[in-house]
Order: sequence, then C-alpha cells, then structure tokens
Amino acid sequence: MPDVVVGVTDDGCKLDHIDFNSPTKFAGWAYLEGTRLLHRGDPNASPGKMYQPGANHGTACAGVIAAEVDAEMTVGAAPASRLLPIKWESQGPSLFISDSKLLIVLNYVANRVDVLSNSWGGAPVSRWSRDVRERLEELALSGGRRGKGILFLWAAGNENCPINHRADQQ
Repeated sequence: MPDVVVGVTDDGCKLDHIDFNSPTKFAGWAYLEGTRLLHRGDPNASPGKMYQPGANHGTACAGVIAAEVDAEMTVGAAPASRLLPIKWESQGPSLFISDSKLLIVLNYVANRVDVLSNSWGGAPVSRWSRDVRERLEELALSGGRRGKGILFLWAAGNENCPINHRADQQ
C-alpha cells in the first residue's frame, strides 16, 4: 500500500521516531498556529514543531497505522502506507479544535490523503456547523488523492462515555 496516504490529526508526531525509517514515510506534515496551518514546503514551517516532549499520542497512533516492518518497536497495520500527520494546537492533554480550524485542516487534506484518522474526542457530528458537516460529506464522496472519497475515522470512547447507537434494522 505505498500509494495510500493516511492523515493523522492529533497532538503531533515525532517525525524522527525509530518506527519511521523510510525517507519517504511522510507524504507531508502540518501544524496549526492560531488560524494558520503551517506545512512542509512553507518557508515559515519548522518540522521541530511537529512534536512536543510528553505529547506522544499522535506518534503512537501513526505507529499503529504505519510503523515499518524493519522498525525497532512495532509494526503498523499498514506498514507500507505513507503518513501525513497534522498537529492540533494543545495545552496539556487538551487539543484546541474548532469548526473553523477543522475546516482549515479539511481543506488542506482534501486532495492529499486517502484516509483521515482522528483519534480525539469532541462534540458529536450533530453539533458541528453545517459548513463542517457539508465539507465532510463532500470529501467523503469525492475528495482524496484520486477523487473517489476520503475514508474518515474517529476514535470511539475518547469521551469516556458509553456508545448508544442503533442501526436501522434490515
């Protein structure tokens, strides 16, 4: 799956982690500073800002996805895939995510990823703005690197609450 790019939005990613040995492992990277998204290729961006000591959740999530076979610590579920980590602003364990910042990130990944992994809790989709919900639907149907849609994944249980969902009976 080297032609699959998985975006990971979280508290950052240690780009020089031993599980990511390949020089082509990262399809890119980006981080938010206020309302600006700084990314690889931006002259004002710094790869060192992708990781803060003690903020290891995003690195762990990226490793579960794409840690390489020859890595020292683990092997990911899709070790040949490429990563595009995006770091939310954070303070301690809290990530600062708003509808406007989510739209900035969605617009950035619109044609750069095949999958977008979001291992963070937050407001239920029904509380997101109409603009966010419409953009998610649009990208799920026709976004992505091939224009065939992005698969969006969110973690279940990050809010430490029971999940009560019923599907329509067939």
